[in-house]
Amino acid sequence: MDPRENEEANSELVRLSETDYETEPGQPDLMGWPVADSAGDVFGKVDDLLVDVDTGEVPFASVCFMDRCTAVPLEVLYLDSANKRLVLPLEKEELSQAPEFTELSEDVSPYIEFWEKLMEQWEKEAAEEEEHTGS
Repeated sequence: MDPRENEEANSELVRLSETDYETEPGQPDLMGWPVADSAGDVFGKVDDLLVDVDTGEVPFASVCFMDRCTAVPLEVLYLDSANKRLVLPLEKEELSQAPEFTELSEDVSPYIEFWEKLMEQWEKEAAEEEEHTGS
C-alpha cells in the first residue's frame, strides 16, 4: 500500500495479534522481528502488524524503539530474510519524529501524512542525486 494513494485514511485497522491469523506456509511471521537501519544496526522490533478489516491488506507494522512505537508502512521496510530482520532506510532519530502509535490510536492519518512527507523528501533527494551524477 502506498500511503500517498490511500484515500480512505480512516479505514479500520486492527492489530493482527488480536485476530486468529495464520501465516501462509513458506512466508515469514514478522511479529517480533528486529528492525535495523540501513547500516545494519538493530534499533527496534516489530510489535504487531495492522490489518485493514475491509480489504485484508496489512499496510502497517507497529515498530517499537526507544520506549515508543509508531506505525510504519510495510512498503518502506526491506525484508532481510537471511538475517531474520526488517531494514528501515532511516536512522532511529529520524523515526523518533514519527507520531506515536499506542493502544488508543485509531486514526492512521498522522502516520500517512508523516510517511508521505518523508517519501516526497526521499524522491526529491534521489532526483537531485540523479541530476548531480548525470544518470
